[in-house]
Amino acid sequence: MSIIKFFFIVLCVNLSNAQINFQENIIDSNIMDGPKAIYAADLDGDGDMDVLSASSSNNKITWYENTDGQGSFGIQHIITTTAETVQSVFAIDLDGDGDLDVLSASQSDNTIAWYENTNGLGAFGGKNVISSNADTAKSVYATDIDGDGDMDVLSASFNDDKVAWYENVDGLGNFGSENIITTSANGAQSVYAADLDGDGDMDVLSASFNDYKINWYENTDGQGFFGLPRVIVGTPNDFKTCVFSADFDGDGDMDVLSSSWQGSKRIAWYENTDGQGNFSVENVITNNVANATSIFASDIDNDGDMDVISASQTDDKIAWYENTDGQGSFGVLQSISTNADGAQSVFAADINGDGAMDIVAASYSDHKISWFKNLAILNNEISGNLKLDVNSNGCDNNDISAANLLIKTSDGTNTLSTFSANNGNYKLFPGEGTFTTEIVQLPAHYISSPITQTSTFVGLGNTDNANFCLQPVDVINDLSIAVYPIINDPRPGFDTSYQLVYRNLGTTQLNGDVLFQFNSDKIQFLGASEPVDTQTANTLSFNFSNLNPFEIRTIDLDFNVFPPPTTSNGDVLIFTATVNPVVGDITEEDNVFQLEQTVVGSYDPNDISVLEGEEIYLDEADNYLHYIIRFQNTGTASAINVRIKNVLDANLDWATIQLENISHTSRVEITNESNVEFIFENINLPDSTSNEPESHGYIQYKIKPISAINIGDSMSNSANIFFDFNPPVLTNTVTTTIVEFVPVEASEPANLQICNEENFDVFDLTQNSEAILGTLDPNNHEISFHISQSDANNDLNPIVNSSSYTNTSNPQAIYARLERITDREFDTTNFDLIVDLQPEILPITDLIVSDVDNDGFETFDLTIKIPEILGAQTGIDITFYETEIDALNGINQIVLPEAYINITNPQEIFARLVNLTTSCISVNSFNIFAEPVLGMEDLDFKSIKIFPNPGESTIYISSNIPIIGLNVFNQLGQIILSLENKKGINSFSIDQFSKDVYILKLIDENSNVIIKKMIKN
Repeated sequence: MSIIKFFFIVLCVNLSNAQINFQENIIDSNIMDGPKAIYAADLDGDGDMDVLSASSSNNKITWYENTDGQGSFGIQHIITTTAETVQSVFAIDLDGDGDLDVLSASQSDNTIAWYENTNGLGAFGGKNVISSNADTAKSVYATDIDGDGDMDVLSASFNDDKVAWYENVDGLGNFGSENIITTSANGAQSVYAADLDGDGDMDVLSASFNDYKINWYENTDGQGFFGLPRVIVGTPNDFKTCVFSADFDGDGDMDVLSSSWQGSKRIAWYENTDGQGNFSVENVITNNVANATSIFASDIDNDGDMDVISASQTDDKIAWYENTDGQGSFGVLQSISTNADGAQSVFAADINGDGAMDIVAASYSDHKISWFKNLAILNNEISGNLKLDVNSNGCDNNDISAANLLIKTSDGTNTLSTFSANNGNYKLFPGEGTFTTEIVQLPAHYISSPITQTSTFVGLGNTDNANFCLQPVDVINDLSIAVYPIINDPRPGFDTSYQLVYRNLGTTQLNGDVLFQFNSDKIQFLGASEPVDTQTANTLSFNFSNLNPFEIRTIDLDFNVFPPPTTSNGDVLIFTATVNPVVGDITEEDNVFQLEQTVVGSYDPNDISVLEGEEIYLDEADNYLHYIIRFQNTGTASAINVRIKNVLDANLDWATIQLENISHTSRVEITNESNVEFIFENINLPDSTSNEPESHGYIQYKIKPISAINIGDSMSNSANIFFDFNPPVLTNTVTTTIVEFVPVEASEPANLQICNEENFDVFDLTQNSEAILGTLDPNNHEISFHISQSDANNDLNPIVNSSSYTNTSNPQAIYARLERITDREFDTTNFDLIVDLQPEILPITDLIVSDVDNDGFETFDLTIKIPEILGAQTGIDITFYETEIDALNGINQIVLPEAYINITNPQEIFARLVNLTTSCISVNSFNIFAEPVLGMEDLDFKSIKIFPNPGESTIYISSNIPIIGLNVFNQLGQIILSLENKKGINSFSIDQFSKDVYILKLIDENSNVIIKKMIKN
C-alpha cells in the first residue's frame, strides 16, 4: 500500500487567456478499490478539506484525512463495506449537529443511505437506510426541498427511471417515505438541485441516459410538490450522464451544465434566458470528450467566473475549460491529466489552503485517488507548525498544537500574516526575495524557539518550512471571555442568539466554570449548545475541564425576547459573562465581560458592530475592541464562496488582532499590516429563502488601539462582503472615539415627605430623578433605586416598581444609583422617605342658632368650634371653607368666620387643619343649622321698627299696635331680658348687654309674635 505519494509533476497549460499549472499528488493508488465517486469536505472539523470516496468494486465508502491542511493525506478510514456497487457520495449535515454526515447511492442493493458523523471528528456510525426502493440507484444529492430548514435527500435511479426525494421529517436524520418527482426519466443517471425559476425554493434537475434528456422539475409550492418534467434538451443518441447548475454568464440566475456518453461526446451549457427557467439551445463547450463520467463548475483561474472541469473514462482524461469572458464563452479543452485510467469523478476544492481551487479526481481502472494542486496563483510558500512544549523536552508530535497565534513574514517592505489553525499549522505565500518569519506579539510568559526563521526565494514555486516551538517561562493563569451577538439582533417577540467565547492565554491547563447572567424579566432562555450545570432565574453555569493553553471554546445560547409591553424597542439588555477561576488570574479584568444590546425593530443582516460602542476613555485604550462582522446570503442560490475584505484603521494596532471565532471553515490573510481578508471557500452558504437559519455567517475578532492614541482620536471599521462573483455588499461603518473621562456625579435630592394618619405610605421615588440628574443628559443616564448602599454600589436588587414604593420604616433611607449608559460609570446618592402624621380628626358637634325671622339664614360664629376641632393638639392652623375641595386645596377661604351667614340650611362647613411644622393637612367638617326659636310664626311686621340698630344704650320700638311683651334671646337661645306692660313698651335698655347679636321676641296686644334681630355695639 502506498499512501500520500507526492509527485512533483507540473502540468503546464499554455493558453491565450491563462496559463494554469497543476501538480499531481496521489492520495491512494494501491488498494484495488475501483473508485467510482469523489467528494471533498471537512469531515473531521479541523478547518481543512478532507477527501471522501466511493468504490463500486468492493462496496466501500472511505475517507482520507488532510493531516496538515496542506494536502498531506493519512490512511484510508473505512465508513462502510456494504454499499453494494456504490455509485455516488455526498457530504452534508443531516442530523443538525453541526458536523458533516455522508450520503450514498448504491445500485446493486437499490439503496439510498446515510452515515452519521458521530463525534464530528470523522468517526462514522452504521448505515441508516433512507430507501431500498431506488432500482439501480445512481446519484444522490441533498438540499432543503420543503423549506423547513433541514436537509432533505434527492435520488436518481436508472432501472425504474425515477427521480425522488425524501423528507428529513425532524431535522435529525429521520426520513419519510419516498416522494416521487418523476418515473419517466428513462435511465435516470444524475440528479441536482438549484433555484432555476428565481422563486426562492429549490427546483430539481435530472440527466437521463436512455432518452437523452436533461429535464427540470419546478418546486411549485416550495414544499416539495413538483410539476411535470420540463425538457431543457433531448438530442437523440446523445446519452446524458451528468447534470450540474451554476451561473455561467454572470447574470445572476442559474444556468445548466450537462455531459454526454458516446454520441456527441459533448459537454454543453444552457442559458437561463429570463431567470425563470426558460432555457436556450445548448451552448457547446466541447465535442471531444470520450465518454464523460463527471462534470463540475468552479473558478479555476481566479478570474471571478465559473469554469468547467470534467472526467472522461475512455480517454483517461481530467480536463478543464476556461470561461474566457465571464459570459459563457469557453476555451478549448485543457488537460490536467491524461493518465487517469478510467477517469470517473472530479471535484474542486482548496485542498492546501492557498486560495486556489484544486482538483480532486478518482479513476477506476488504476484504482487511483489524486488531487491536483492548482498553481494558478503562483507564489512561493512558507508553511509550518506551532507546538507548545508542555513537558520541557523539546517539541514533538505528542505536544499541544498552538492555535490562533498570529504569524507574519516580511521582506522589509511587504508583510504577509495569518493565524495558526487548530492543529497549529499555518501557510504564507510570499513572492521573490528574503523573508523573515516570526510569531507576532508572543505572550510575555512564552519564548519561541527559534525566535525568527529566514527564507530566501529565487523565482516562484519554491517552498520552505518554518516550525516554531513555544516554551513557557512561568506558571501563569490567564483566562478571558467575551459575549458576541450572533445571527440577529434582539427584536420583541423573536428568538435571538449569543455566543460565549472563552480562551486560555496562560501556560497551564485549567478547569473551571463559565457564568452567564441575563435579564430574565425581558428575555427567556431556550437552550444552549453545551449542558447547563446549574440554572437560576437569571444565571446559567457551565463547567469546563482541561482547557489547554491557546485553546478557544464557545457556547451558543438561544433566547426568546418577550413581546411588548414586557420588552419593547429601545429597551437595553445587559449580559454579564464570567470565566472562573478569577482569583490568581494575571489579568482578572478580562475574566468578566459585559454586553449591552438595545432591542430593535429591524436590522441589517450584513453588518459590523463594535461591542464597546461609540466612545471609550483614554485609560481604556489598552483594552481590546471586540468586532463582529455578520453576513447573510440573501440571494436566490447558494453562495459557493464568500470573501470578506476588512481594512484596519490606522489607529488600530494590527499586531494585537486575535481571532475569537468564525462561523465556517475559512482562512485569514493579512497583507501589509492593514488589509485583512477572510476567505470561505466551498462554504456553500444556502440562500435565505431556501434555508434561512443556515444562510448566516459571522467573524469575531478583537484588536487594540495603537499605543499613541489620544483623546479625540477615533477608529472606524467597515467591511466588503463578496458572495461568489457578485458586487460587494458594503456594511455600515462603526466608529469608536477616545473621549475624556468625566466622572458621573449624582446631585443630592431632597427628602420625600408624605402626610398620612399612619407611619407608612406609597412613594413615587422617580419624583427625585430630575434632581439626581441635575444637568446631566437623561438620554445617556439611568437611575435605579435600592434599599442599601451595598446594593446601589453593586447594582443589585433594584426596587422594581420605583414609582409606587411603600416604605418599610419611618424614616427610611433610599439609595439611588446614577449610571452613564455609554460606559457604565456610576455614582450614588441617598435621600430619606418621611411619613409625617396628619392633624388628628376629632368629632365635632353641630352649630345651631335660632332662626328668629324664619327665613332659614342666620349669622354664625364658626370660630367657636375651634376648641372642639383641636382638642389637645397644638401648632395647628385652622381655616374654614364652604366645600371640601376648597378646603383640600386651600382656596376660597371664608374670610370672616366670626360672622358667617349660611348659604343653605343646614350647611356643612369644612375646617382645614395645617400642621405649622410639617405642613401636613387634614380636613374636618361640621354642620351649621338655623333653627326657628320657640315655635314662633313669621308675621308681616314691616310697620314695626326697632332703632337704633345696631345700638349701644337704649333701643326704641315703633309700632301701630301696642307691644305689651318683650323677650331678648342670646345666640344660645337663652332669655336674658323679659318685659311686660299692658300700656305698651316703647323702649328698653341694653347697657348691660355684651356686644353680640340678639333676637327680640315682640308680642302685641293681639297676641301676635314679631321676631327682630338686634346688634349691640
